[in-house]
Amino acid sequence: MTGKATLLAGCATLAFFAFEGRAFAQSAAPDEPVRLDEVVVTAEKREDSLQDAPVAISAYTSKQRDVVGIRTIQDMANFTPGLSYSTSLDRISLRGVGRLTNAIGSDPGVATYNDGFYTSSTVEASKTPMFVDRVEVLRGPQGTLYGRNSIGGAINVISKRPTSTLQGEVRATGETYDYNILEGWVSGPITDAVGYRLSVQYGPHQGDGYFTNIANGRDEGKLGRVFVEGQLEFDPSDTLNIWLKYSHAVWDDDFRSANLTTPYATGGNFIPGTATSLVPPNGLVPNPAFGYTTSNPGVVDVRKYNTDTAATQTLDDNHTFVLQATLNMGWADLKYVGGYQTYLYKNYSDLDYTARKSFDYPTIYGSVTIFPTYIQEYIEDKTYYSNELNLVSTGDGPLQWIAGLYQYHEDFYQPVTWYAPNQVQLRTPINISGALPADPNPRGAFYAGTGDLSADSYAAFGQIDYQFNDVWSLTAGLRYSYDEKDGLETYRLVNFDPSAIVPGCPGGCGPFTSAFDVTASVTGAVAPGGLGTGAVVRRVKGDWSLLSGRIQLGWKPDDSTLGYLSYSRGGKSGGFNLGSWSPNPVVDPEKVDAFEAGIKKDFGRTLRLNAAVFYYDYRNPQVPLPTFNGGVVTTNFINIDKARSLGFELEANWAPTDDLQFLLSYAWLDATIRDSCCFVDESDPLAADAGANPIGPLVGGRQPQKLDGNRLPSSPRNKIALNGRYSWHFAPGDLTASVSYIWRDETWYSVFTTDRFRADSFDQVDARLTFTDADNRFTVIGFVRNAFDEQGYDGVASANGTGATGFGRIVSFTPPRTYGVELQYRF
Repeated sequence: MTGKATLLAGCATLAFFAFEGRAFAQSAAPDEPVRLDEVVVTAEKREDSLQDAPVAISAYTSKQRDVVGIRTIQDMANFTPGLSYSTSLDRISLRGVGRLTNAIGSDPGVATYNDGFYTSSTVEASKTPMFVDRVEVLRGPQGTLYGRNSIGGAINVISKRPTSTLQGEVRATGETYDYNILEGWVSGPITDAVGYRLSVQYGPHQGDGYFTNIANGRDEGKLGRVFVEGQLEFDPSDTLNIWLKYSHAVWDDDFRSANLTTPYATGGNFIPGTATSLVPPNGLVPNPAFGYTTSNPGVVDVRKYNTDTAATQTLDDNHTFVLQATLNMGWADLKYVGGYQTYLYKNYSDLDYTARKSFDYPTIYGSVTIFPTYIQEYIEDKTYYSNELNLVSTGDGPLQWIAGLYQYHEDFYQPVTWYAPNQVQLRTPINISGALPADPNPRGAFYAGTGDLSADSYAAFGQIDYQFNDVWSLTAGLRYSYDEKDGLETYRLVNFDPSAIVPGCPGGCGPFTSAFDVTASVTGAVAPGGLGTGAVVRRVKGDWSLLSGRIQLGWKPDDSTLGYLSYSRGGKSGGFNLGSWSPNPVVDPEKVDAFEAGIKKDFGRTLRLNAAVFYYDYRNPQVPLPTFNGGVVTTNFINIDKARSLGFELEANWAPTDDLQFLLSYAWLDATIRDSCCFVDESDPLAADAGANPIGPLVGGRQPQKLDGNRLPSSPRNKIALNGRYSWHFAPGDLTASVSYIWRDETWYSVFTTDRFRADSFDQVDARLTFTDADNRFTVIGFVRNAFDEQGYDGVASANGTGATGFGRIVSFTPPRTYGVELQYRF
């Protein structure tokens, strides 16, 4: 079906819901049992039924997540129309709008809120159902009430709260690959006015990985995590409620979800560096000329790799506080939401993708020993806090309103280092002329870049909802946002290449080869200090203001139907690309004008259909592109002129009997680039890959491409999820069988839609069997995920970091088939 036909079909579906559905609802028997659960959401910052909230929203309660098996944010992405997520990169997008880089100074395009407190990570949404009451995914720009970085949408994570009586629960999960979780909570009153909740999770712990290192037979993909959360809730009076949450997490992982799936490169060195290599050509390559014949095992088996440095991830010094206080003043609620978080995250990975320890490189002056153990160190040291004050009307009249003020501050330090710990020459480089020593380089780094960012954001917003009569309503909202960022970056390159032509050594200096600090020659900048070598420093500043908002017409002809027609303006502040000495370190703000029509319809009391069609005019998408700068491959940060996103979404819930229920979600998305030219794909500099769009003559030996018509990254054209479940009732308790089927269309993960960046379509089947006793004291769940062991894809990237990988494909994979048991006991 063509895109135009799909959109027309979507519009016809909306019309059918609106008019034919009314007759269906009116003909339904008044005593027909209610089989569909009512879900209360806070998408509009006030409690409302999911079916009465005039916004495209998917909500997942803890009960539904347990029954269906929605455990992680990736599972939610499977069931949420328009939502895509990459586990390996922690990047999320909605309807083609999201985040394409983790560069410091850039921002997400989908905002995640932890009980009203903004966070740039989606980790909170992946907490287990034991901690979370529900997760709400708001699709489309949320520029009025959420503002900061919600140009694509917002995710609300709402925690379970303290109970009025003493209660508790213990859960234990055991799964293949030695995966286990032990968690529990206890809650109750301290006094008549004070309640508490304490939750602890030991895990997930995973002893066996999904990947095997052929160098040592060791599995990689292990997890070791602990999470603790405490809550206090105060009710000093009938009109004042105060709630405080503290959480702390520790990670000690060696997790791997991606692998190099193309052959090792043998034609040269591709580490970003000077026109001559930063490290020896073929030093990382299993080239027979240098006595190393092992081929990349990932070509034959994507679950096997060959490295001498394990991928490790640690999270320390993590502390999160969230405070909410609500004062009921009779005519309005005054609500405060504040939060503070700090963490230190470290990630180490193998840059050379081989297990080679050393080899001799011959020159006419003798051999030099090369130690090709190259490691990447990536660190995030981040602290941020925010304060928000809302005034929300509580009257019964036709006019409802909300007004608010918002403040956010962030300090973020992100060093990235590529180093060769055993190549001692790198520690004592000389300057490029060879006449003077350079600044010391004690770690043996051949690339070191840092970004140090301070960011502030302020906003004022308001929204009114006016009910003209029982059928028609109008919503109008406006938000003014001001963002300012101040960034400091450092950048250093050190060259060690015994094959390089050096004055006095035309054939290479062999064992007398020195490392050269080439930073100044590459960047054109001079490092501070007496030697004029070492890291160069650059400060980048920017400030931006934005008006965003929404105007919407609502239509409610009866209690079972809600329709809306809306226009929204969303935005994301300008950003930086710190730490890579980008030729273009500052990008302009993104803006989107979104037009949407939606309808929510209950057919009787057993069938619910929610649908939406939308059109986005998306301007200035922020995109990272590898580029050559003075002979160096760096990452440039650019704005694409324009993109368009067009789509249709459908969610259905059908309960033909009390015991049988079906869930369906479907999304068709045409998210494409418009009016954007001309750019070079450094992984395909001659535009020779299938799907390339060359235009014009070569520039500097490279072939520019036009991007017009290319798909936006992480935007599959079609995506479907289906769940069916049936319950049996026995005297001892209830037994429920649940089966889910997920299919996702082929997806590209770059603005260059070539096969290099394409992930194939895939499907997955999950199944669960749940027994709960008649007194609701215990639950036993048996489950299998990816039952047919299909190969699923989580992301694709070009490996432009090492000579061994060249510009090969790094592919992230979803987990293989797993199965296990979960036990729950409540008291």
